[in-house]
Amino acid sequence: MLPEEQKEMLLKTVDNFAKFRQYRKRAGLEDIMSYGAGLVIMLCGASGTGKTMTVNAVAHHLGESHCPSYGRTF
Repeated sequence: MLPEEQKEMLLKTVDNFAKFRQYRKRAGLEDIMSYGAGLVIMLCGASGTGKTMTVNAVAHHLGESHCPSYGRTF
């Protein structure tokens, strides 16, 4: 479970991105710019700390069935 301050920051970031996506569509930017439409959030931690659960919660918050998740451990 995320501390409240981190949860609020994550949800504000996601909400602002959702607003940006709506604006981008209304302004017709999708037709002229095929890049810059994604949101990258890096989650790190040991196995079992809730990274995948956080991604699923963000997807649910956005009303998406899932969020693509690509990760690599270095």
